[in-house]
Amino acid sequence: MTKLQHENQAQMTFRWQCGLISNFDYLMYLNSLADRSFNDLSQYPVFPWIIQDYTSKQLGAQDPFVTT
Repeated sequence: MTKLQHENQAQMTFRWQCGLISNFDYLMYLNSLADRSFNDLSQYPVFPWIIQDYTSKQLGAQDPFVTT
């Protein structure tokens, strides 16, 4: 188990909200709670797409407003 897996979920959420841990660390923590890991291709960690442009009718893969 990693250090992140030993933390309390409410404490980890609070630390993320306060900016004490990065988005990546928080997402890795959530993925570890769901038993997702890099060891099984069918259970790889999930990282959502973040869309910043809510006004365009179409978004392209090269659009600078679409990030992962």
